[in-house]
Amino acid sequence: MANKWMIGVLSATGKIVPKGGKFSSPQLGLLFRHFSANLESQAAATGNAGVKNIEMPILKDLREMPGPRVLPGVGTEWVYYPLGPYTSIDNYHIAKIEMREKYGPIYKEKLGGHWVVNTSNIKDIEIMYWNEGQYPQRTANQATTYYRRSCPEIYKNLGLLNSSGEEWYIHRNMLNKTILKSNNMNIMVPSVSETADAWVSYIKRNRTPNSAIPDIQMTLKRFGLDAVSSTMFGERIGTLDETPSQHAEEYFYTAINLTEAEHEFTLKTKW
Repeated sequence: MANKWMIGVLSATGKIVPKGGKFSSPQLGLLFRHFSANLESQAAATGNAGVKNIEMPILKDLREMPGPRVLPGVGTEWVYYPLGPYTSIDNYHIAKIEMREKYGPIYKEKLGGHWVVNTSNIKDIEIMYWNEGQYPQRTANQATTYYRRSCPEIYKNLGLLNSSGEEWYIHRNMLNKTILKSNNMNIMVPSVSETADAWVSYIKRNRTPNSAIPDIQMTLKRFGLDAVSSTMFGERIGTLDETPSQHAEEYFYTAINLTEAEHEFTLKTKW
C-alpha cells in the first residue's frame, strides 16, 4: 500500500503547489507526486487507465518532507563531498540504501540545483507512470542537450533520450512501430545470443581461481556496449573478445568517460 503521507508537489517551474486543489491529467506529467492510498484505490478502480481530475484533500508542503540538510549553494550535494558521509558520488548507491533506512520510503534531495524526490514504493512509481499523460515531461541531460543545440548542422533534434513532451512522443511513436513488433525483435535474437555467449566466455577467462569476478560492473558495461552495437549496427564492437582491438578499447573507455562525465555534471551544482 502506498505511504499515506501525502506531500506537496513540485512543479516544473519549481513552485510549491498550494495545499488542497484539483489537478488535471496534463498537469500530472509536470509534477513530482507521492500518491496516497486514496489515489491508489482510484487508479485501481480505473484499471490503471489514467486518473483525471483527482481530488487531493490534504497535502503537506515539500519543505516538510525529510531528507539530508540543505546547504546554501550546494543543496544536499555535500553528503557526497570528500568530507561528507559518503565521500564521493561513486557511493550514490550506498547513500540510497542508507537514506531510505534513515528517512523512510520517500525523501528529498537537492542535486545540481534541482529538487529530487526519491520513493522506493513500487506502487507509487507504477501510479506515477500510469498518470504521466501522453506527453511526459522527462529530465534531459543538460550537457548533451546544450551540445546538440549548439550543433544544429549535425543534430536536427535532441534525440529520444533528451527530448520531452510532444517531441519525445513523436520520436517514441516512430520507434514503437519497430520495437513493439515481435517479428522485428526476433531478428535480433541471434546477435544478442552471440553477445551473451561472448560474455560468458569473457567471464570464464577473467574470473579468479575461486570463481569471483574482479569488477562485475565493468564486465556488465562491456556486455552492454557489445549488445547495443550488435543490435544497432549488426555487429559487436568487440570489447568482449579475448584480445580486443585498439579501436574497441578506445570506443569502450570513451563511452565510460562520457557516461561518468554526464552523471557528475547532472548531480553537481554548476558554478
